[in-house]
Amino acid sequence: MAICKITLLGLVGSLFLVAGCAKPSGNSLIVVKGTVTLDGVPLTSGKIVFIPIPNQKGLPPASATISGGSFTGKTLAGKMRVEIRSPQPVPGTKNTTGEPLNEEIIPESYNVQSALTVDVSPTEPNDFKFALVR
Repeated sequence: MAICKITLLGLVGSLFLVAGCAKPSGNSLIVVKGTVTLDGVPLTSGKIVFIPIPNQKGLPPASATISGGSFTGKTLAGKMRVEIRSPQPVPGTKNTTGEPLNEEIIPESYNVQSALTVDVSPTEPNDFKFALVR
C-alpha cells in the first residue's frame, strides 16, 4: 500500500513538473486593424476574414466587422489569406419570410477566389489598407 502511494505521488508530481515546463502555445491573438474601400469609397458595412495559410494545423479563421470603411479585430500571427464580403439588400426583392434578398457587392476575386494575403506580425503594428475595385 505504501509503495502505491509513493508511486502515485511521484506520478502526480511529475505531471506538475512537466506542465510547468511546457512552452507557450504561440497561438496568441494579435490586433489587426485597417480600412477597406470599394472603388475609392469607404465600405459602409461588411466582414473581413483572415484565414491562416498554409492551414496544416486546422487553425480557425478570424473575422472582424467592417463599419464605415474601418475594421479592428484579432487573429493569429503569420501569413493570412484575406476574404472581404459585403452583402447588401436588393431593393424590391423579398425572400419567403418577407425580408429583402441580399446581393454580394464585392467581386469574387476578393472573397471566394481571393488572392489577397497579409503577414500578421507578432511585434509590429498590423494596419492594413485594402483598396478594392469592381
